Amino acid sequence: MDTVPIRRFPTRLHVKCGKCLHQGFVTAFIDTPPKLRCSKCGSRTAVIVARDRTQAWSSRRGTASKGVTLH
Repeated sequence: MDTVPIRRFPTRLHVKCGKCLHQGFVTAFIDTPPKLRCSKCGSRTAVIVARDRTQAWSSRRGTASKGVTLH
């Protein structure tokens, strides 16, 4: 049986500090939760506001089209 390496792609997250409401963007991998710290107040209470779901990002995920299962 052939093994296929699993490719990981980062996603861009819009995050907000839960303490001072400072906002920013971070590029992170979904499978490992990022350890975020506010650059303004130093708090570690980050709230993820949105995830990048643009067409450009989704087209870079891979070459499989809809309905195709990779084995």
